[in-house]
Amino acid sequence: MKKYFPYSLILILILLDQLIKVIILKYSSWAIINPNYIFGFGVNGGLFFLLAAILILILGIIKLEKTANIYPFGLMLGGALSNLIDRLFRGGVIDYFNIGLIKFNLADIFLIAGVILYVWILPRQTQN
Repeated sequence: MKKYFPYSLILILILLDQLIKVIILKYSSWAIINPNYIFGFGVNGGLFFLLAAILILILGIIKLEKTANIYPFGLMLGGALSNLIDRLFRGGVIDYFNIGLIKFNLADIFLIAGVILYVWILPRQTQN
């Protein structure tokens, strides 16, 4: 059971984010399909970033198999895969939070939380 937990976590995060996106697209007028790559900012090299994201996902899954810290990687992979699904099937990421110039969604929050958790755990892990 423990072996499948990281994948269950990733699947739950993806389903939650995708469900919110479907509901917002159906019942709201303020969601946007964001073709940009970094919090709504235009970045050139779309195909490069897409291929880099796929490579990072593959490496993340390999790392997930070898690490005891499944939560940071589960959060990062869940967020990245959900946004990748948007890019592949909707032509851009569905963003539904807008704070000034920054546009983001729950998947972005998962990604950032995973990175913060990883950075917080890493120094403690190397001390042991």
